[in-house]
Amino acid sequence: MSEPRNKVYNFRANEYETDIIESKFRLSESNNRSDFLRKIIMYGIVVKYDEELMKNIFRMMSSAVNNLNQIYFKAKEQNSPLLAEIEIVKLEVEEVWQLLKSIQSILRKRKP
Repeated sequence: MSEPRNKVYNFRANEYETDIIESKFRLSESNNRSDFLRKIIMYGIVVKYDEELMKNIFRMMSSAVNNLNQIYFKAKEQNSPLLAEIEIVKLEVEEVWQLLKSIQSILRKRKP
């Protein structure tokens, strides 16, 4: 038998926050708001967005892209047999770059 739930938590929300809570509750498979809020609080995640860390990641990524571009142009000048592989890496790096931008955009939206 589970332990009785006898502790009560109470909080206030404005209309906008209430709309979001209700919308997410409807999307959840929770039986009631208590179960829903308990699940969110106990098993949800809290994201702390660190603007400085993201700037450093972008700076490092930019530096890596610049280095890769220099290698690419040097290989192209010398008609290197590695040119095709470098082009593949450039495409993969571009995918990572786009993912980083997407992550940053999502995190900025969630920043309180």
